[in-house]
Amino acid sequence: DRKTLSSVLQSAELGELSFATPDEAVELLRKHAVDLLLVDVLQTAADVQRLLKAASSTNGAPSGVPVLVTAPAAAADRVQACLSRGAEDYLTTPFDEKNPLLVARRLSFAVQRMRSSTVSADASDRFVPREFLENLARKSIAEVRLGDHVQRDMTVFFSDIRDFTALSEQMSPRQTFEFLNSYLKHVTPTIRKHNGFVDKYIGDAIMALFPQSSNAIDGAIEVLRQINPYNAGRRRAGYGPIQIGIGVHRGDLILGTVGEGSRMQTTVIADAVNVASRIE
Repeated sequence: DRKTLSSVLQSAELGELSFATPDEAVELLRKHAVDLLLVDVLQTAADVQRLLKAASSTNGAPSGVPVLVTAPAAAADRVQACLSRGAEDYLTTPFDEKNPLLVARRLSFAVQRMRSSTVSADASDRFVPREFLENLARKSIAEVRLGDHVQRDMTVFFSDIRDFTALSEQMSPRQTFEFLNSYLKHVTPTIRKHNGFVDKYIGDAIMALFPQSSNAIDGAIEVLRQINPYNAGRRRAGYGPIQIGIGVHRGDLILGTVGEGSRMQTTVIADAVNVASRIE
């Protein structure tokens, strides 16, 4: 089976195959990027469960590393138990050396599913903060349901550009968008640097959340300090300087989803949000 499997992987250009004991496999999953894990269900039940658990929470993928179980046809009950615990698929052993195509297709399909789900997760992170999903105990945006909510004690950060309406009236729509994106690109990384995440952009305003108040204060101070070099760049380009306001307030928040079946969004509802906006 090892010889057949190695040959299949090479012919399908699926990469390098490593054989390992359960302990070695867990260590590989912890230290290295793994595309696919094959688990022999004839190992002890404890080792099989340990490998499934390790694969489900590794590699940064939304569903971990995909697992294919290998087993003789007589071990159908064990295979079903693995599938119910998160295994992607199964392969019947011994592998048919005369028909390796089926094995190659199943292996390739599992790897491609993992890679496409990772790309999808990266794309969704650009629209729904990963931290928001983590607070809702969801692995991906596909798992979010209307009405999901959770209560958290967090710090709300509000910031906007002073006299933005007057500024935008002097620019074309294209110039307004370019100006906003230039400004947001300059200050938003500072929020992430201080362990906060942007909940939403509201025109020129930024609403962000910080689990720790001290991080929110440090982030707000650094954002204010960054306005000087940003304005220096605006002056060099022939534009006037800008001023911003920031408000920070801590309290209990409800993070959740609102809308209806065909259109919903994540949001934060709390008196602390209103207070932070008024302070700003």
